[in-house]
Amino acid sequence: MEIEPGDSQRLIAFKLNHDQAMATHAGYAEDRRQVFGSAMDMALEAIRTAALINGGAVIAVFALIGTLFEANDTVSKTMRLAIIQPAFLFAGGAVLCGIASGMGYFAQIAFARAHEEFELNFEHPFIKATASSKRFQIAGECFRAVAVSAVILSYAALITGLVFGYEALSKA
Repeated sequence: MEIEPGDSQRLIAFKLNHDQAMATHAGYAEDRRQVFGSAMDMALEAIRTAALINGGAVIAVFALIGTLFEANDTVSKTMRLAIIQPAFLFAGGAVLCGIASGMGYFAQIAFARAHEEFELNFEHPFIKATASSKRFQIAGECFRAVAVSAVILSYAALITGLVFGYEALSKA
């Protein structure tokens, strides 16, 4: 708003406060957009990496198991049984990546709703959390915690599968 000659001190204060509120609202919206964008990019990379590694391991182990089924000797039968456990760990890791992806989606929806539910006003601090925004924020944090846990468990499944796979192959 422009300040006109003859505006009262109260009107000038109102206009300055209004301009400051509008700038704060715009800055808030832009900050949230950038933070969500970068957080989402990092989360997607973590999920993609875990999914690619676990998925590749599943394919490799099942290809090995298929080759072992073609052979009919005692060593191949023993290896088939020993390598199944790592295969299921890798597959479980891949499933956990899918869960992480879904939970990440729900987290973003909840955070977006929380953002929409904040009260934008023209009195300092210009942005106020509401009961609804707090609930959506908590829901988003819960979904995010599940997603992060699923990715961590996916990597744990991968590492455990590698250890068991190494043990199985070194015994044969």
